[in-house]
Amino acid sequence: MTDMGALTTHWEIVSNPALCRAHPALAEAAATVGGRQTQNVGTVAGNVVNASPAADLLPVLLVSNTSVTLKSASTTREVAIEDFVVGRRSTQRRPEELVTRLSLQPVGPRTGETYLKIGRRGAMEVAIVGLAMRLAFDREGVVVDARVAACAVGPRPFRSREAEARLVGSKLDAATVREAGELMRGSAAPIDDSRATAAYRSRLLTPLLARAAGACLARAAAKN
Repeated sequence: MTDMGALTTHWEIVSNPALCRAHPALAEAAATVGGRQTQNVGTVAGNVVNASPAADLLPVLLVSNTSVTLKSASTTREVAIEDFVVGRRSTQRRPEELVTRLSLQPVGPRTGETYLKIGRRGAMEVAIVGLAMRLAFDREGVVVDARVAACAVGPRPFRSREAEARLVGSKLDAATVREAGELMRGSAAPIDDSRATAAYRSRLLTPLLARAAGACLARAAAKN
């Protein structure tokens, strides 16, 4: 596992070459959070505990099977990130606890990952939709493990198990990828707000998933 202290800033992720190589999707997500000033002071634990529905790091942490370490004066416990965030700006953290560490599963061989974000501009922007994907392939190019998560399309960032199941066993043919995108749309519950309508957010998921699948395939191939 890759361990990160709670006070690791977004800029420390983006500016760390070893971490960028080991967790490229995490670096991509961290680079989209606010501007340089925000990245210099904002921390990974802050992004997680804030539990915004549009939090950029959370989809990546979900596909990385991240665990959250919480400590109080008398106890230490670990909670899977998928269980830690329970709703909009709501987590399992107890009042007496602090988040002290995040532990991410490394990217394995023949595996690619990415984070893609749609916003109205390239910086200082809350996501209209954000999508993280991690795909592992066998030697024949068949997907053997798929993880797909999105933010800003529900009360909390989430993994789409239905889309993941559809991708596993495929070679990412166009029909399968399109079906996975439609399954992810079915898992989402977007809302209308000042940035976009629910319908627009929903329509973005299928093409965004297709772009992410292509990026994962290319990155996995480049590692071999």
